[in-house]
Amino acid sequence: MTKDLHGATFLTEDKQNDVNQALESYRDVIFVYLFTFVNFFSKYQIITIREKEINKTIDYNTRKLRLFTTCLLQRNSSKISLQLDEQLLEMKCKTDQTIDALKKREHDFKQKQEQFHRQVQQFQKYVLESEQKRQLKNQQIDEEKKQLHAKQKMIEEKQKEQEDIKTQSKTLVEELKSLRQYQNYLTEVAQSTESQYSTVDDVLQRYCILQETRSSLIESNNKKQEHVEIYSKKFHKFLKDKQNWHVFAVHEILWQELLVKNITLAQCLKSFDEITKESHTIEENLHKFQNENNETVDFSFLLLKIFLKNESWIL
Repeated sequence: MTKDLHGATFLTEDKQNDVNQALESYRDVIFVYLFTFVNFFSKYQIITIREKEINKTIDYNTRKLRLFTTCLLQRNSSKISLQLDEQLLEMKCKTDQTIDALKKREHDFKQKQEQFHRQVQQFQKYVLESEQKRQLKNQQIDEEKKQLHAKQKMIEEKQKEQEDIKTQSKTLVEELKSLRQYQNYLTEVAQSTESQYSTVDDVLQRYCILQETRSSLIESNNKKQEHVEIYSKKFHKFLKDKQNWHVFAVHEILWQELLVKNITLAQCLKSFDEITKESHTIEENLHKFQNENNETVDFSFLLLKIFLKNESWIL
């Protein structure tokens, strides 16, 4: 655990490595306990299987002895019965010994089982405690990381504010420098024109007056330009209206002339129809005259006479 400049605590790399090694050792211990549990459970299964086999052999031997004794009793052989009794006693002693050994082994197994249960409970308790410790460590690490992140963010904000203050100070220094130069210039102007301006304030007052007059002149000039634009728009509109009126008048004159021409054209067409009718009648009369008198007449000459007769239409 170390502290930074602002007092925030955080884990070092060595401390983090120690925590990781402790977690790995917890994993190794868990693996060892699981291996011992599996080994013990397998031995317990082997012992139970052996006990079952021994019980089967005992039952088989007892049945066999019973059959054998019944056979011997039927033969009424006292000698064989004594031997059988001895054998039965020996077998009984052996079975008693095996039963005692099995009971002892069962008792030992129960003790080991109880011990194993206690160890399992202790191990579970140890695992729970280690898990709680690990969670607490992780929470502490997360909180320390959050604090460190907040401190870094605050440092960045302070650095940004410091840079802003530096830039503002630079701009203020430059403005002060320019104002000093301007002040020096005004003092030089006041000294060079002592007859007109005695102090720097008089120069500034004169400058303000000139600035106001300049702005008023610019404003009046803009107003005049606006008036000129308005009058120019009106003049252009007047010219356009005048031009449109002239075009309309010319159009009216042309329309009247066109009507007159149309009337004359209709009259000419009417006279042309009359002339064509007269020419047709003359041709018919000529054909009649040729048929009657058998004389040739120049048709073109007759047409010429017709046109000369109606030369007013041509004009």
